[in-house]
Amino acid sequence: MTFALVALMLAPGWAAAWMDVHTRRIPNWPIALGLALAYLVAAHEGELAEAVMGSVVCGLLGLALVVAAQGEFGRGDAKLMAYGGAATGATAVPLFLLWMALCGGVIVLVAVSRRRRAAIPYALAIAGGCSLAYVLGS
Repeated sequence: MTFALVALMLAPGWAAAWMDVHTRRIPNWPIALGLALAYLVAAHEGELAEAVMGSVVCGLLGLALVVAAQGEFGRGDAKLMAYGGAATGATAVPLFLLWMALCGGVIVLVAVSRRRRAAIPYALAIAGGCSLAYVLGS
């Protein structure tokens, strides 16, 4: 797959992360665009079922986090996780979750070192985890 196609497929996740950092909200349009692009790319490569399964698994994990985190992890984050699962595919979901957790840990360390107590925009970790899983897992 060409660099331009990979960048195009990962761009909606980074747009959502930028919006989360600046507005503390993740609108539906970058997630819908990202899902559509991920499904189109997967269909083109004959891996549509893999992308759908990845989005379902990650979406359900995201919903579980919404319930468990009691307001610290939002529905937008859960939907963005579904996009990440679609972009990486079901077989790369563990790698995506690992990179997402590592990115989240780095973000928390930076926030703590700056003595920030505000909520952390987790979309950065989701977009970073998705990108690293896709690029390094390929």
